[in-house]
Amino acid sequence: MPRVTLNLTEARSFEPVEPGVYTMSIAEVEPTVTGKNAKVPGQAMLNVSFRFVDPALDQKAGSVLRSFMLEGKGSGFTRELWKACTGSELPVGESFDVDTDELIGRTLHCSIVNEEYEGRLNNRVEKFTAAN
Repeated sequence: MPRVTLNLTEARSFEPVEPGVYTMSIAEVEPTVTGKNAKVPGQAMLNVSFRFVDPALDQKAGSVLRSFMLEGKGSGFTRELWKACTGSELPVGESFDVDTDELIGRTLHCSIVNEEYEGRLNNRVEKFTAAN
């Protein structure tokens, strides 16, 4: 039987953390669209990856992904994310061309809750506020 080396020195375990407020930074922002089984398929959104600032927590729990709508009623949450990250207030009722790179590296205080998915507890960013 072949033997291989499994190097887990940089692996994350994606364990749930205790619900509470944690300092996190935005690691990735990916524009995408809702899937074919969504309430409104093909709607523009952002997948935002949050990372724990505490290295031990980051190693234990890894990143936490949350989706933010770019159109429709749910886009209000994206407006709140933009304000928490940049301090800029975007007026409701208008459209804006924004650079998502401005979100990368921004630090927030995030309220983490545990959510069960397919029999496993996962971390979920429920709320967030500016860290500064």
